[in-house]
Amino acid sequence: FNLTTNTRSVIAQLKAVILPLNMETGPFRNMKLEDRLCTLCNLKAVESETHFLFDCCCYKSLRRKFFRKYLHLLSKL
Repeated sequence: FNLTTNTRSVIAQLKAVILPLNMETGPFRNMKLEDRLCTLCNLKAVESETHFLFDCCCYKSLRRKFFRKYLHLLSKL
């Protein structure tokens, strides 16, 4: 795949569970789980990898672009 350096970095961080989301950084800031909310959207959801990848409305257009492009490439394998 012809991925940008930034895209490869985000994928690696997701795989290693080190993307700086509130779910991961909250314990270091003494945040309760229920307080680790996404600061970008109004869903009042915990900012987790699942929320980042599938639910956050602020990333909707990026998700469409990314998934459309890479699912098409994967279908050719």
